[in-house]
Amino acid sequence: MLLKDLLTQNAGRISKEWVPAAIRAVEQGRTRLEERLDALNCSLAAKATPVSRRSRVTELTLQEKATVAGQQGVALKAVEGTGADVSRGQDGPRTA
Repeated sequence: MLLKDLLTQNAGRISKEWVPAAIRAVEQGRTRLEERLDALNCSLAAKATPVSRRSRVTELTLQEKATVAGQQGVALKAVEGTGADVSRGQDGPRTA
C-alpha cells in the first residue's frame, strides 16, 4: 500500500468519524454552558430586584407577555404566595 493511499484513508476516516463527534461534543458543552449562565442570570436578577418591586415587576412581565401574545385589552394580576419559581416552572421553597 502506498503512503498516499494510507493518508487518504486516514483523512477520510477522520473527516467522517472524528469531526462530527467533536462538533457534537462542542455543541453539548455550549448547551450546558448556556443553561448554567441562564440559571445564574435568573438568580442574579432575582437578587437584584428589591422585594418591594417584585410584585410590580411580575405584573409588568405578565402584561408584556400578554401583549406579545396578542391579548391587547386583557388585564392581568400577579398572584403572590404560590411558592413556585415562575421563570423556571419549578416549585420553590414553601413557607408555612
